[in-house]
Amino acid sequence: AEAVVPDDVFAKLLREATGDFHQLLRFLWLTGCRPAEATGITGAGVDWQAGCVRVVEHKMAHKGQGRVLYLGPEAL
Repeated sequence: AEAVVPDDVFAKLLREATGDFHQLLRFLWLTGCRPAEATGITGAGVDWQAGCVRVVEHKMAHKGQGRVLYLGPEAL
């Protein structure tokens, strides 16, 4: 809970960010994924029908745990 960015702080970040960084911040907010996960996603890894992406390289991958990001309409 301490790591969650409050709404007002996030709104200020979005106002200041431009271009691809603005889009990355928005995607992170919408999905809850980590920056390294987001930047590793490719179009080929997205299941467009199911609205999700299976993240292959992530923080807990070494433990054999899978990670699926569910993408709402805006994130898609």
